[in-house]
Amino acid sequence: MTRLSNGQVLMTGGDGPNGALREAELYDPNTGTWALTSPTNNTRRKHTATRLLNGKVLVVGAIGYNVGSDTCELYTPSP
Repeated sequence: MTRLSNGQVLMTGGDGPNGALREAELYDPNTGTWALTSPTNNTRRKHTATRLLNGKVLVVGAIGYNVGSDTCELYTPSP
């Protein structure tokens, strides 16, 4: 999980009943609500997600169906 500049928390990937997930969700601690957001390009679990100085989140590594540990992608939050 990664706290975004706007205070929301980004949750990406993880383990599902059929293996690694692509899903990404945003949690708003002010309202206690969850909302789906754009999924990751690949299934990911056991990865890292780090907010960069420009507000984007760098998602690195994974164990998944179609991705190796040497991949990464950027998540760009909505303004």
